[in-house]
Amino acid sequence: MNTIIIHLESISMMQLQQFPNLYFMLYNLPIKRCWFNKFYSTCTSTIMAIADMLSGDLSRYEKSISPSYLTDSKPHNLLLNEVTPINKAFFYPNFWNEDDALALRHLFSDLTFFNDYSLFRKEIEIFMRKNDNFTLFIYDGSSSLAMLEDAEFNSRSYLEHWYNGKLRTIETVYFVIETLFTCKLQDKVQLLIYGDHGNDFLTHKSGGGHTHCFEPYNNLIHVPLIYYHPLLESHQVENVLSMESLHALLINGLSCNINDNFFTQFLDKQESFAFARNLYSNQSGVDMKLKKAYSITDGIYNLIVSCEGVKMYASNFDPTNHCNLLSYFLMQPNGMLEYQHFCVSENMPKQFTFVINQKRALEIIDAYTILQSKLHEAIKTVSEEANMYLFDDLDFKRINYNSS
Repeated sequence: MNTIIIHLESISMMQLQQFPNLYFMLYNLPIKRCWFNKFYSTCTSTIMAIADMLSGDLSRYEKSISPSYLTDSKPHNLLLNEVTPINKAFFYPNFWNEDDALALRHLFSDLTFFNDYSLFRKEIEIFMRKNDNFTLFIYDGSSSLAMLEDAEFNSRSYLEHWYNGKLRTIETVYFVIETLFTCKLQDKVQLLIYGDHGNDFLTHKSGGGHTHCFEPYNNLIHVPLIYYHPLLESHQVENVLSMESLHALLINGLSCNINDNFFTQFLDKQESFAFARNLYSNQSGVDMKLKKAYSITDGIYNLIVSCEGVKMYASNFDPTNHCNLLSYFLMQPNGMLEYQHFCVSENMPKQFTFVINQKRALEIIDAYTILQSKLHEAIKTVSEEANMYLFDDLDFKRINYNSS
């Protein structure tokens, strides 16, 4: 069984829903596929996402001072792309700086950068025709904001340019699927298509000028995931799934014993919470004007903690995470929430007072209590070995009323 992984750069579920044509194209791929409605990235930047996906262990690179300078604490464990004799990575375009390129070469022993899109496609096809028992990683960065500087797209405006970039990344997915059938590999390949993070155009003050890399809000971490395996029928998956689980999903997919029953059992065994962060434990965000933040979601609520305190959002109603539900509570010295019959924060929209009442406040308190415990546990598991003082920088005992 071969494995092909396609990385969707800077494409989130929210952005797909803004462009029905793009959503329709990904949702209606010409193959049987498992579509995940509640898949979440483990981070808010590209190289971190690739490293997490390949390793399946979020603690592996936590000692790194930056994704550009990866420190591997478990080099003896195989990365996903190392489990087959032949592994190859194709990246288009080559807009990476020298440090980022070195980090990518740390993750891929055989990596080729392309500046010509036609050549990029041609080499993908040649590789798939010539090889068997392989893992192939494909990165088409046409959807990146960095491509707005590329004159290759003949667009009338920068907005059309940006849309065309995302369209071309999805067209690359179609090209790979067509090549699968042309090369008669459709019964010999599992295919994973995943997003790394979304973009936020300065709607959160904490962005510090960044469109991603900052706090793991829902519109940054809720990303698409599509999985194809020749032995599986189409599925619409509503389970919460974290990027951390992709390594196990693909390792299991290499087995010829996989079936729909096995797939359902695999999903049921996964954690029903998804954890994310914006920086490594050892990484400082000061130079980039970023603050370190961690989140956990159950697919309904998203809880975020940083040095400024905690904030929680109902992501189904508030997908961009601007309405901090904790604005209606006070934090007691013991860390418990106490409901107030008025909005503590001046930043909370007054219309939300129609939503919050005593009964609903209890529901929020229950959800917060579970998420707070899960988030604390996840941070400890991922970061303790890399930075034992991390909790000194995170404030679980204060509500961040200043969040937007």
